[in-house]
Amino acid sequence: MSLADSVTKMTLEKVHPGGYFWKVARSDRDQLVRRLATRGRRLSVIAHSALEAKQFAERLTLSGLPVLLAVDPSRTELVAAESDSITCNIVVTHEFAVGNGPLEVSLAVHLRPASSIRDYSRRVSAVQAAAHISFVTPEDESRAATLLASLTRDQVGEDVIDVTLEEVIDLTDRDSEVVASIANSRRRGRSSRRNQR
Repeated sequence: MSLADSVTKMTLEKVHPGGYFWKVARSDRDQLVRRLATRGRRLSVIAHSALEAKQFAERLTLSGLPVLLAVDPSRTELVAAESDSITCNIVVTHEFAVGNGPLEVSLAVHLRPASSIRDYSRRVSAVQAAAHISFVTPEDESRAATLLASLTRDQVGEDVIDVTLEEVIDLTDRDSEVVASIANSRRRGRSSRRNQR
């Protein structure tokens, strides 16, 4: 069975409303993102560094996906370009997303878990999506465990549960205003940001 055939049988850990951890091999991330991009309407890939974002965007472009690369936080015009492109996937750095959000997409993919609960909360607020999937490679398992401990401590009455990818994709296909959220985290809305200018 190929990876593409087995993707829908894989399980993800639901760690908060709309937030999921997915244990994957580093070498599988490209193919999984391509698969998610073809299933969803539009996604954002969040990279840790400009180099990682550029390399990932290049590989996705070579595979035929429409991609907008945004790594320089001072390039605010890219947010307008992203908003105008209904079908374009966007590859961003953490700094760009946090500095220029909120970005509105169907699905957000974190190539690596955030290094702290504060950074993770900022990402979820900056990239407004029905679901946030954090890839957890073997070398990032301890970072993910630390982040998970912080998340579950903040989620009163919430347990980590296993869900299938189909359940996550179904969530992103809804036409509602569903967005991922974290307890005790303030969400920045597009209208409130405009009012501050």
